[in-house]
Amino acid sequence: MTHNLEAIRQLINEAFDAEEVSQLAYDRFYAVYSEFTAATSKSRMIDAVITYAKKNGRIPDLLDYIQENSPYYYREYADKI
Repeated sequence: MTHNLEAIRQLINEAFDAEEVSQLAYDRFYAVYSEFTAATSKSRMIDAVITYAKKNGRIPDLLDYIQENSPYYYREYADKI
């Protein structure tokens, strides 16, 4: 299944603040989280999470996390992703 990565990027950006994106990475994508520094911007964190999820076949895991933690925004984007 092909996913719309731009829509997923927009969804994460709207649904989570920078601290929440960092928490998402910590909870589900620790390899990415361990590369973040205090200077890592929210957009870079989002890109890193999406890139890692795509390369490792874990987009469904990412979407499950978003659906569980931000169901309102997930529903808003469901038809785009």
